[in-house]
Amino acid sequence: AKLADAFNFGPMPGNARSVQEIVDAVTELWGNGAQYRIDCRDYPPETRLLSIDSTKAMTMLDWRPRLDLTTTLKMTVDWYRAHLRDADMRCVTREQVRAYMEMQAMPFDEIHGEF
Repeated sequence: AKLADAFNFGPMPGNARSVQEIVDAVTELWGNGAQYRIDCRDYPPETRLLSIDSTKAMTMLDWRPRLDLTTTLKMTVDWYRAHLRDADMRCVTREQVRAYMEMQAMPFDEIHGEF
């Protein structure tokens, strides 16, 4: 039961993005004049870069991310937009899983290119 453990799944090493970059990208993908505001109250400091170390999953499971950041965020925004439209979320989720599974059949380099 060596694999009965916790694993992190995230970007390839060196592809981490700042919280600000993620917020800006989601705002742009959301469109329709989406805006956000930064809460400037005095909170305990947090690191400027939050990142997930997927080394264990890559090593033990031979796992690699199949979605780039833009695709990941677009799918997330699409899911939330559908939810706000009161769409059938089971159908929306199943379709996203189907699309993701199709990507699993594609060679890694075809999705990510050479690196």
